[in-house]
Amino acid sequence: MRIKILALGLICIFLSSFLIAQEKPKIKKNLKATTEDGRKVLLKTDGRWEFIKKEVKKEWRDIARWKGSAIKNTETFHISSDTWVINWLTEPGKYGDMNFQIFVYKANGELVTVAANVIGKNEDHFIMRGKGDYYLMINSAQIYSIVILEKTK
Repeated sequence: MRIKILALGLICIFLSSFLIAQEKPKIKKNLKATTEDGRKVLLKTDGRWEFIKKEVKKEWRDIARWKGSAIKNTETFHISSDTWVINWLTEPGKYGDMNFQIFVYKANGELVTVAANVIGKNEDHFIMRGKGDYYLMINSAQIYSIVILEKTK
């Protein structure tokens, strides 16, 4: 009789251990972890996991863009950062290599600087300093693309 009770007890212990091992652990809140390759993951309460997207802070913000192939005065744009940049790309059009110039003016018409003065194909930038309202005078018969960016805080 003792052997039957002992055998029955061992069977109960074995079955309960087996059932406990089969039970999924319950996660009470979302957990964050890092994979071996350094990526961040989130283990959700329902057992699923997903990669956490990196929040990329932009260092520069678009202010204005222009494309063209003729002389142009731009509309006035506002700069709220102490640092901003003028990016350009220009290439010869149907008349071949020509002059490409960007003049920067304050909104009141005061000339601030000449940001670009090149001939033929060119891609470059000019860093500016100072908050305020500005406009550009673009002097060229070449094809051009200009982007104004300001530094974010």
